[in-house]
Amino acid sequence: MRFSGKSHSKLYLFFIFAIVFYVSGEFPSFYGLDQHRVNVNIAFGQFDDGQNENNENIPNTIINTAIDGNNNVIVNNGSTTSNSMKFAFSGMDNMGKTINRFECSIDGKPFVTCISTNTVNVVDGTHTFSVRSEDNAGNKDSTPASYTWTANTETSNTQIDSVTDGNKMIVINNSNTRSNSMTFAFSGTDNVGAKIYRFECSMNGEPFVTCVSTNTVNVVDGTHTFSVRSEDNAGNKDSTPASFTWSVDTTPPTTSIISAVDGNNSTISNNGKSESSSIKFSFAGNDTGGVGIDNHQCNIDNSIYVACTSPFTFPNLLKDGSHTFTVLSEDNAGNKDASPASFTWSVDTTPPTTSIISAVDGNNSTISNNGNSKSTSIKFAFSGTDTGGVGVDHLQCNIDNSPYVACTSPFVFLNSLKDGTHAFTVRAVDAVGNINFSPASFNWTVDTESPTTTINTATDGNEIIIDNGTNSNSNSMSFEFSGNDTGGNEGTGVGINHFECNIDNSRYVACTSPFIFPNLLKDGSHTFTVLSEDNAGNKDSSPASFTWTVDTLAPIISIDNATDGNGNFMIPESNTSSNDVTLAFSGNDTGGQEGKGVGIKQFECSLDGASFSICTSPVQFTSVNLPEGTHTFQIISEDNIGNINSSPESFSWTVDTEPPTTTIDSSIDGFENNVTDGDNTASNSITLAFSAIDSGGKEGNGVGIKEFECNIDNSEFVSCTSPLQFMNLTDGVHTLEIMSEDNVGNLSPTPASFNWTVDTVPPNTTIINAIDGNESPITNGSYANLNSVSFSFSGNDTNGAGAKGLAIKQFECSLDDSNFTVCSTPVQFTSANITDGTHTFRVLSEDNVGNNDPSPELFTWTVDTIAPTTIINSAIDGNNSTITNSSNTKSNAVMFEFSGNDTGGVGIDHLEC
Repeated sequence: MRFSGKSHSKLYLFFIFAIVFYVSGEFPSFYGLDQHRVNVNIAFGQFDDGQNENNENIPNTIINTAIDGNNNVIVNNGSTTSNSMKFAFSGMDNMGKTINRFECSIDGKPFVTCISTNTVNVVDGTHTFSVRSEDNAGNKDSTPASYTWTANTETSNTQIDSVTDGNKMIVINNSNTRSNSMTFAFSGTDNVGAKIYRFECSMNGEPFVTCVSTNTVNVVDGTHTFSVRSEDNAGNKDSTPASFTWSVDTTPPTTSIISAVDGNNSTISNNGKSESSSIKFSFAGNDTGGVGIDNHQCNIDNSIYVACTSPFTFPNLLKDGSHTFTVLSEDNAGNKDASPASFTWSVDTTPPTTSIISAVDGNNSTISNNGNSKSTSIKFAFSGTDTGGVGVDHLQCNIDNSPYVACTSPFVFLNSLKDGTHAFTVRAVDAVGNINFSPASFNWTVDTESPTTTINTATDGNEIIIDNGTNSNSNSMSFEFSGNDTGGNEGTGVGINHFECNIDNSRYVACTSPFIFPNLLKDGSHTFTVLSEDNAGNKDSSPASFTWTVDTLAPIISIDNATDGNGNFMIPESNTSSNDVTLAFSGNDTGGQEGKGVGIKQFECSLDGASFSICTSPVQFTSVNLPEGTHTFQIISEDNIGNINSSPESFSWTVDTEPPTTTIDSSIDGFENNVTDGDNTASNSITLAFSAIDSGGKEGNGVGIKEFECNIDNSEFVSCTSPLQFMNLTDGVHTLEIMSEDNVGNLSPTPASFNWTVDTVPPNTTIINAIDGNESPITNGSYANLNSVSFSFSGNDTNGAGAKGLAIKQFECSLDDSNFTVCSTPVQFTSANITDGTHTFRVLSEDNVGNNDPSPELFTWTVDTIAPTTIINSAIDGNNSTITNSSNTKSNAVMFEFSGNDTGGVGIDHLEC
């Protein structure tokens, strides 16, 4: 019940109940409170009567109850499942007048007179009922009471909007899934616009329970039905709940290949072979999960899986090689066979190839295709290769077009072949029956008869035709020859293959006609032999032969010996110190038969490029002909048929009569110091470099130095080389002499000489005296009371042999371990250098070759310029009484104790009283 209105009076709530009871004739109920409209406004137990003040002549109308055809009280703006509604209403006039009548309106239609209770019948939909009262004065309620409700006699409609399985896949009704969970999203609609109050769900026919969208269910494998219904705000429940049925199958199916038949209609086993490039597979799938097989997917050689059905055929698309067919089945839930069925086989559509590897006849000679053989036997080695991959099964052979028979390599025809042409053919058959349709073929001719050979002409290098058994003065010869082959091919032969030639019983070599010996023949008798060999390898057993004699050689010359004026034998390119020489020579004619020649006619000689002239052995040249320098003697000979030496025999030598000169180039001692002639050194080692110049012979260039000879300190000359080193020389003066000898024995008449002195002994140094400032001598290790001192010293230089040395060059002094500096005697030190205390003076001497005294002379002394102090410690008289200074005693005896103290540091020497 709804109360509205205004009043200036403030009343407690129980007055409101009294008024309502008075107006409506019934005690108000809180159920449906807002369905009754009274112009009373409850607010904290008060009401406002202002409205009555504004409308104090207008009656007020209220709707007391609204009860639908199902006898249910319906609140304002509520819903009902009934098409009828009964309204009870009343009116009140605030001026005390009674209500004359009521007027009602439905859905905005004109007001008509009505009574309470008023029943209206409506169709489904939202409706508004209005009622107003009119009092006896004709005043009509200007604010009719109003009531709105919705009639909804039809049930709501429920729909399942989406279904998603646990794999996030959308699933349709009556389908399958491989997930054990399912999520449903659903909604409901009401035909008159009433809102959905709630949803109720049911699984597999179980009772409906309240649920919400989205709703997830977890189920086991099998078929399931999910139902959902909606209920609207009018209480209408969907009489035909939305339903969704599906099957859960999480077990993948299995697949099996039933058969494989190739294009030749042959059944192929797994890992088998086929000569067909096509194959047909029959296969099936088994789904133990129960939803049934949806599809199959096939794969060939690890390609992408594609949908396929059984049987599945590969029509002539397969290449030769190994292939693997794989098929899997997928059930209606999407489960795929995890271990597809697999079938592997090899396709080989390519016939094998055959090759003949070798053909070797009975003479063990290799025969080429279309070649020839002189043997009636032959052995073939052959092989087959199957590029299709299944391997060669066997080979078949054929000779001269006879039927093919199975054969193995090697295949031999033994002494069974006649002269003539033959053909051998071999083919391979692979493991699937492919036959090589282009067999390997080999043709050859058997010829067992030898050819004959003829020498047609022989012409020497002078273009003269030579008869067999005659002579020639040319060392070249050209032979023309031919051959004739009558064997094989019905007497026509297989033809000449080549000729082989032989000269003077050498090895036969292949040759062609004409065959020329171009200036290669030696003098003497020669025999040329030629044979022919046919294409079967038959050689002429009686070669053609030709013999003749060649004599083309000039005589040979030799210079037998050469002797100089000193009686020394000379060899070519040698040297001599004599300008007189005698040469003996001879000749030998080796040309012609057996090297006997035709004999020497004469000799011709030349000296140093002069014209050749007739000469006889021996020939002598003297100083008239032989000045200093190099000379060349040449000689030629001529035999009795005019053969002259083309290259004269030659003998060259050099005349050198002048001795060389010797020079000492450098001398360096063991300290790497240069030492000059007559100089001194402190080193007992020295290295001398020397050289010589030979100006004789060869236009002043000489014949070269042969050797040097050295002498040290007048010892014997011995052979030596530059540089020459001396070690561990004794002290003293040394002399080195060097002479040179050239390659013809000329000796230097005056040796080169070098003098030097060795002094390795250091000098001795002596301090003669030390004098202090009072001219008093000071001894080594003593004391002085002055801080000035003067030292005199000297040095003595003796060499290692005890002789007088090379004299003192300088002295070097040091005071108190300072650095040594050059000084002279005497040297003086004053108070600037000398303080109280101990001092050390050192001096060394150095001789003129730099030897330093290794043990400098040393002098140590102590300076003390401060006087000591003396103290009388006590005085005791004869009575043993202590006496003080300036006091008295009755004893004529007294004993003094006293002491001294030296602050200068040298100590008390003695006391004086």
